[in-house]
Amino acid sequence: MATMNSMVKDAVLLYRQCPRKIKLIVPALAVAMSIALTLDVNPSTVSGIQFLGFKRLILTFAVSCGLSFYAAIRLQRRTEKGALISVPTLACSLLYSAFMLLGQALQASSSFAILYLDSLHVAWAVFRYLGLTCFTYCLLSALMDICRAARAGDAQDKSPWPTKLPRTILFTLIIAASWLFWFILFYPGAVPTDTARQLAQFFGTGNTVLDNHFPYFTSLVLGSIYRLGMMLTSDCVISIALLALLQLFFGSIIFGTVVKWVDELGAPRWVTFLSLAFCAGFPLFSSHAITISKDFLHACLVSLFSLQVLLRWVYRDSATTPPIASWHALVLVAILVALTRNNGVFISIPTLLVLAIATKSKKGIGSFAISLLCIVVWQTVVLPYAHVQPGEAVEALSAPSQIVGRALSLNHPLTEEERRILIDSIHVDFDALAEAYNPQLADGMKGSLNTGDDLDVPAFLSASLSIALRHPGDALAAILNTTYGFWYPFNLGTYWQAEGAPYWCSPDDAYGLLGTWFTDHEFVALWSAEHADLITTLQNLRINTSVLTFLYRPGTYTWILLFCLCASFSEKRHRSATAICILPFLLLMATLLAGPCSSIRYSLPFIFSLPIFLLLLFGRLERPVPST
Repeated sequence: MATMNSMVKDAVLLYRQCPRKIKLIVPALAVAMSIALTLDVNPSTVSGIQFLGFKRLILTFAVSCGLSFYAAIRLQRRTEKGALISVPTLACSLLYSAFMLLGQALQASSSFAILYLDSLHVAWAVFRYLGLTCFTYCLLSALMDICRAARAGDAQDKSPWPTKLPRTILFTLIIAASWLFWFILFYPGAVPTDTARQLAQFFGTGNTVLDNHFPYFTSLVLGSIYRLGMMLTSDCVISIALLALLQLFFGSIIFGTVVKWVDELGAPRWVTFLSLAFCAGFPLFSSHAITISKDFLHACLVSLFSLQVLLRWVYRDSATTPPIASWHALVLVAILVALTRNNGVFISIPTLLVLAIATKSKKGIGSFAISLLCIVVWQTVVLPYAHVQPGEAVEALSAPSQIVGRALSLNHPLTEEERRILIDSIHVDFDALAEAYNPQLADGMKGSLNTGDDLDVPAFLSASLSIALRHPGDALAAILNTTYGFWYPFNLGTYWQAEGAPYWCSPDDAYGLLGTWFTDHEFVALWSAEHADLITTLQNLRINTSVLTFLYRPGTYTWILLFCLCASFSEKRHRSATAICILPFLLLMATLLAGPCSSIRYSLPFIFSLPIFLLLLFGRLERPVPST
């Protein structure tokens, strides 16, 4: 408390010493930021702009005054050092403010048009953008100073843990014990729709075609384990329990390892405890750990891969390297990342190449070449030999199909050539095509397209590009509507109803085909009825809690990721380590922005890697000194 009072007194004294022009910043910034934060987009009003009330105005004015006061003091300090503003902080503030302004417009009206309806709306949008930028710059600066104070004020207490058990085993057991509680509650685990179809493809039931739409590697692994369970027990429920338990322990080992290295690389002890509590206690971990899916496996591997990349960089000049950070281990995990989701190859392989170049390692270049070769052989030799067909091209056409759907829903005129191409590209009635358009989900439009050789992909892309060039604003809105939940944390994301808790695919689902290979149909109905109240509670926890709900939102973790980069480059602290560790997530985001929706399961790698982000913010990233 004495230290806090001293800091306040020093801040007041420094403010009094500020020149008059800097002192004038406080009221000007406070007023501008307050107005910007109390006006919102609302298409239902006549002006399209809504005042959020005097209570909001008073609250934001109080916060803005505090931040403006702090900004004036910080500006004085930077002026004394000869640097007026921090360029990385300003760049990040501009980006955050753009996310806010565009995200609010999309959430309110699925369009950007309200931002440029007339000169008044353009002026309001510019003013609000500048006000948000000022507010964000002040807030980011304050948060970075708080992080710096937390690092400096921490005693770095690295006293021995109260057990002789190795930390990796200790943390793994704590996480596994917590997840096992949820496994018992939801016994035997859950099989969602995509996994049900994967297993149907594996067993060749329901007239399914064996393809790589869902990565065949995960179908092979899950199907083999389920088959082994059936051979040992002849009980489909126990076989599902076996799958869930193996997945649960796989995840707990990975996150036990992550938390161990958070502690090992010099993070304050409270960061270690927070990371352990997050992995063990946040319901999204346990819910997905007992929900059998490729998404959980992929998220675990991406988190582990980013940790390996960071460790490889930290130990780049060391004579000894921990086994987890060896190039052999990196190759193995990079290949698994590429095989567990189809976009994984765009994450792990480029990262390996950049890491090899950055560390100037010949072994790294060789590791990159080996990983790439293994993926190419898998795709061009193994899959054809196993009679696995490639995934449909329509899966990569979310953006162009949404552009077409939005143009039709808004009754934009088409040229004769565009109309002909679209009619040739679909298997539904053209006059009903606009009804398939959903601004937040591309599945309806993609599902209307022909498949295989019946779809002329270049012609369809040409038609959608032609439409986009005539209506660029609507085209951009069509693309971002499906994925803005990844970068706007005030959006829950698509599919939120089913992604906050375990759920079973219905045996009657014509797509999942669970009933074709899982014989105990009555069990699914009984399980769903028995756990209905608990599932509802978990969903409400995600939707209706004012603070906790932000931990479920994909955009929250994108903002934390950007803050890690901002803090690192603003403070010139661990810039290379931060950039190379975050590279896999930036590549992942690039693939997600071209996807069909902002599903939370797609963003699990971001959520599961929060301990690594905290390590980048608070850790020393120094190689631990061997104990003697």
